[in-house]
Amino acid sequence: MTKVTAEQLATARGCVLGLMLGDAIGATGGKVPAGGTLPVTSAGQLACFTIEGIIRANIRGTHKGICHPPRVVRHAYTRWAALQGIPGIKRWQEQDWPDGWLAQVPVLASRRGSAPATVSALQSQAKYPAEKADWTSVGAHGLTRSLPAGLVHGWGPQPGRFAAEIAATTPWSSSGRRRRAWCHGDCERRR
Repeated sequence: MTKVTAEQLATARGCVLGLMLGDAIGATGGKVPAGGTLPVTSAGQLACFTIEGIIRANIRGTHKGICHPPRVVRHAYTRWAALQGIPGIKRWQEQDWPDGWLAQVPVLASRRGSAPATVSALQSQAKYPAEKADWTSVGAHGLTRSLPAGLVHGWGPQPGRFAAEIAATTPWSSSGRRRRAWCHGDCERRR
């Protein structure tokens, strides 16, 4: 089992908090309300499922010795879509699905906007890597979803490549591919 230091845990919590706050403030158009709560978005929800998929992949790899983390993360996205009630999502099992601890968090089952490229990719049920997909994403969902992959530095090689593979579970437009390539290079330089 991977040992995590208190400093690594604090860093991970800070990164996730920053991601969620940045996404929520972005959803307000930069006009933060004086009182009340900030909105949760589908991108924030998907980032939570990315983290859950990364944790599952780490556990599976540690216990079984075999795992393809991007596929485990994609499975996490199918659980998100099933919780959202999105039609056309392949059920992984008939009973007690979607499973996992995030399925028990009500706010993650509430519709918080759309993620058309992610939904289209999940509904197409294309194998990983995506086979001749014709969907594109011009938003920041691919980037927001893949940012938590940078936290694997302590227990996984090449977090930038891992982030690019996660983002590739729903292909981006050409500008998205450039962002993914930049993120990959930037994450590798920071190691």
